[in-house]
Amino acid sequence: MKMQPIAQVQPPPLDDGELRLAFRYADLDLRRFNRAAWRRGFWRTGVGPAVMWAAVFLFCRGMAVWVERLAGPRWVGAGRFVMIGAGIMAVALFAGFLIRWTLLQRAARAAERASALRRGLHVVQMGAAGLRVSAPNCDCFYRWPAVEAVVQCRPGMILRLGTGDYLPLPDSALPAGMSREALIDRIHGWKAGAAAGETGSDPPM
Repeated sequence: MKMQPIAQVQPPPLDDGELRLAFRYADLDLRRFNRAAWRRGFWRTGVGPAVMWAAVFLFCRGMAVWVERLAGPRWVGAGRFVMIGAGIMAVALFAGFLIRWTLLQRAARAAERASALRRGLHVVQMGAAGLRVSAPNCDCFYRWPAVEAVVQCRPGMILRLGTGDYLPLPDSALPAGMSREALIDRIHGWKAGAAAGETGSDPPM
């Protein structure tokens, strides 16, 4: 059976008012961008992982103290030593998990930086039709509905995509004379225009 070639879908051309940004992943502080993506993006909260784990530990410790007080004088002698030993083991397991989690995060950032999709100069073109990301090993086009949110962070901003990924946009990549706030206003305008187009009447068949 002869295989038929897959038709290539060409993205629509961007308008004359498009913006162009360029950056290299090797020049980015991915730790800050990842932190912004997960804390204010996918988790929908400003609480960092360290604060979260500290809260979990304090909650577990508080529950242990409550159980000990509830048991009262019965926890004497060997029983008290068992209780203390269990607490030490829980703290050791918690510390080991936290260290392991931190090492995995560092390994993930290193792998992301070394990925073939992250190599070379990334050129981002934005217009009313959407945004196009061009690099030596990838060429992607996103319509504005695929951009779920714009999240600001210290080194710039991120565009949270519906695929579970995000696009970092450092301040150093902004066009000359354009502020971060001005770019965000343009993006929100394009998103609003795309949403208005989606809610319009369907074209005749």
